[in-house]
Amino acid sequence: MPYQTFATLDGYIIVAVGNDNQFRKLCAAIGKPNLGEDPLYLSNALRVAHRESLVREIQASMSDQSMDQWLAILELAGVPCGPINTIDRLFSDPQTRERGTQLDMDGMPLVANPIKYSRSEINYGLKPPVLGVDTDSVLASALGLDQATIERLRAQGIVG
Repeated sequence: MPYQTFATLDGYIIVAVGNDNQFRKLCAAIGKPNLGEDPLYLSNALRVAHRESLVREIQASMSDQSMDQWLAILELAGVPCGPINTIDRLFSDPQTRERGTQLDMDGMPLVANPIKYSRSEINYGLKPPVLGVDTDSVLASALGLDQATIERLRAQGIVG
């Protein structure tokens, strides 16, 4: 703990603290070295028990700089972290371009499987369905709802 996302000025990053030493490095990197020595947070079990207050403390620091600034700071400090990329950011990433993981299916930009096999090519077949395209059939087959009930749920905003 913490092993979660945090909001920055322009997006989100994930921080993946795996031990007490990494936690102290995180605290120093965010400008709160005393937090690493706080009796409430000395062990992972204590950090989990006091998760809410700890997350508030960390988030308060994270909001004042950009994703790229925090990633550079945390990587330099030895704190495992990474960006939560938007699609445009993902496709402009040099590693994405180098690995060829951008896929286009009928004009829809998608992320290809990052695993590359030496003797087998992945067949993507169909693009992902549009949100809600299967709602009626799933509600009818899985829950036994009739079309009138489904329409009523849709009118009430319960299903899309």
